[in-house]
Amino acid sequence: MPSPIQVEKSQQEKAISKLSRALSKLNLRSPGGTSHPEANTFRQEQAKLLQSTHSNAKSVLSRTPIPSGLSQDQIRDYIYSISITPKGTAFVPRATEVIPETIFISDRYTGTDEASLTRLGITEVVAIVDKDGLDYYRSPFIHYHEIVEPQRGRCLVGLIDKAVDFIDEAVREGGRVLIFCRMGVEWSAAVSIAWLIRHRRCTFDHAYWSVWRRREVISPTKDLEMGVKEWQGLEYARSFFPVGRGGRRTPTYFSDSDITPPSSPEPGSVYEKPLYGDDGDVYVIDIK
Repeated sequence: MPSPIQVEKSQQEKAISKLSRALSKLNLRSPGGTSHPEANTFRQEQAKLLQSTHSNAKSVLSRTPIPSGLSQDQIRDYIYSISITPKGTAFVPRATEVIPETIFISDRYTGTDEASLTRLGITEVVAIVDKDGLDYYRSPFIHYHEIVEPQRGRCLVGLIDKAVDFIDEAVREGGRVLIFCRMGVEWSAAVSIAWLIRHRRCTFDHAYWSVWRRREVISPTKDLEMGVKEWQGLEYARSFFPVGRGGRRTPTYFSDSDITPPSSPEPGSVYEKPLYGDDGDVYVIDIK
């Protein structure tokens, strides 16, 4: 008699097989043909990705058209960039304006599409890619800040901090910043949330709500949420230190009505983290 683990694995394989067949309807082609092992592996990767996003992934995917005239790499990026809304509809690759005329977030397909970058007038890009996705289109007219997705369990505070600083500098100079990751739902959302926390002096929940209201498919992982909250603790601590000793000059605070939290927002969660001073003392700061 098969064990519960074996049964679950068998069910997952059947689901992946169904989704793989749905992906084949999109006329995805590789140099070796659809029967080529690499093509089959690619379809399974997409199936796993969309299956984890929504239970209705198979039918949504089979109804999602792929733009004509794309190269093999563009087709791959386009499919990777499709996500599914809470209503169960396809959210095709696009950029979302988080701060009007200033900050945008998107998926990899949009973030590496020359026409999209030109249309949006992007001057700086924060690119979050995995170690196998370093070969992407870079405009010679755009300044890039690249983050390679770290292994699970690594501290994310430093990566988030550098990305937010990069965006700060670009915004001060009047730039238009695009933040992109594979689907535009995890890392790009987390970085934009962190930037809002700094410039709105708001809680994680408030910043999350502001971004979600504009891009309802965002879904930062638990690790990313914890990373942003740990970074928030660092930001809060900086207000107690002068510039040059871990502090930071007061940033420009935006008051655009489009990013103002609701009148009765959900209270932010309490976050407690020990912080070590120069003299070795431990300071515990609560963020509410």
